[in-house]
Amino acid sequence: EAQELIRTQQQGLGRPIISTDHAGYRVVAVGNKIRYSKKWKYFADFLSDYLKEILDPEWGNAEIKKPLADRHPILQLYNSYCTFQRSVEARPDGTWTAIATGVVHCYLGLAYNLYLLDHNAELQERLITRLKDPKRRTPRHSIKSPIGRTPTPGIERSLF
Repeated sequence: EAQELIRTQQQGLGRPIISTDHAGYRVVAVGNKIRYSKKWKYFADFLSDYLKEILDPEWGNAEIKKPLADRHPILQLYNSYCTFQRSVEARPDGTWTAIATGVVHCYLGLAYNLYLLDHNAELQERLITRLKDPKRRTPRHSIKSPIGRTPTPGIERSLF
């Protein structure tokens, strides 16, 4: 009972996160689907890739080609997330640790919330369509780099 109380305080009342390491792969259940990768050491690694996948790599890569100010706000956030990642030195095992900034919370929070929708409900596709609709962008704010300077051109990788 105590473990379930802690889980619901951390994850909410929906289905629990199902994530494990198996034979060098991070395996994550999303609804009735299983996703896995050798690249994911932690659940947060999965979330970062998951957001790119569900938003559609073709759409994301087309947005990245635009000037930063003209990109969809999610891709402006992605730019700041990449800038933050590049500012943190990786450990010898390829992982990195840092105090999470607002940018990290926003980017991974969006990924986690979309994961929860997919893991617990069937509304995700409609929400993603709405998120990507340029007519629904109000108000339009530019997201600044977490370290307060103009983003370095080419700092983002293509989504895939």
